Amino acid sequence: CAITVAKELEIYPIIDLKINSDSLTCFGTQINFSVSAPNANYKYDWDFGDKNSYADNYSNVLSPSHIFSGLGNYTIVLSAYDDRGCTYFTTKEITITSIVENVDIRSSSNNKCPGDTLTLSTYYPYYKYKWNTSETTPTIKVVDPGKYIVTVYNEAGCLKESFDEI
Repeated sequence: CAITVAKELEIYPIIDLKINSDSLTCFGTQINFSVSAPNANYKYDWDFGDKNSYADNYSNVLSPSHIFSGLGNYTIVLSAYDDRGCTYFTTKEITITSIVENVDIRSSSNNKCPGDTLTLSTYYPYYKYKWNTSETTPTIKVVDPGKYIVTVYNEAGCLKESFDEI
């Protein structure tokens, strides 16, 4: 004698939960976060891994923004809860950076006589350069007296500016 018992089970699909944001950004910049596949029926809890921002370290809105309290690496944790009691987690690493050193321009000579050509450069290498002469190289050659300004950028786009009067 055989007894067959059947029960219908509903298997819920696993959601593809991803955090959308930059992974590298400048200190003091507001970062906007979003979910790759938002669902209005879910409850979202964000932990930005930024304990020094106290209550601002957490959010429960779908697409929050956050300004990190310092330089460094942070682990963002997103928890999503559906109406069936299932919980989903994902994380994302973010680096907050800045140009911390002073940007100083150095000259190939301390003395400039009329007609002399000077080479101007920065003391440290940077990712990108923009001079007020419209040149984008680490060094420029100048003949004319005047104010020379360089804006330097790191990989995240953080910038600092310096100038020198010749």
